[in-house]
Amino acid sequence: MCYSRSVPSNLPSATLSTFIHAIKDHRLKKAHKIERLLLQHCSLSNANVLDVGTGAGYISSHLCKQVKSLESVDVVDARVVHDFSFTLFDGAGLPFSDEQFDVVISNQVYEHVANQRGHIEQCWRV
Repeated sequence: MCYSRSVPSNLPSATLSTFIHAIKDHRLKKAHKIERLLLQHCSLSNANVLDVGTGAGYISSHLCKQVKSLESVDVVDARVVHDFSFTLFDGAGLPFSDEQFDVVISNQVYEHVANQRGHIEQCWRV
């Protein structure tokens, strides 16, 4: 989701600032939650991670400091942080080799994908 597109352009700057801060806070809380869940199943320092559906990039930005490697993809570039590897893709086939990643994160993406089965198959493949 590109947050700037979902915000009316005529909002007062204080309201816009509050909205953006709330989005960032929510995404960082989600990043910490994802990190805690992953730690229950793997050693993050050895994990090659793919984040499908980067959005603003807060989750990828947080996790890239915790993992061996992190790649991030989305169908649009809506990042507000840029401290991780990012690739635009067509939303169909993930542009990576089979079994390249130990972990694939697809947070709040599934419900927006037309071919949900194909999305899951691609995440499983890589």
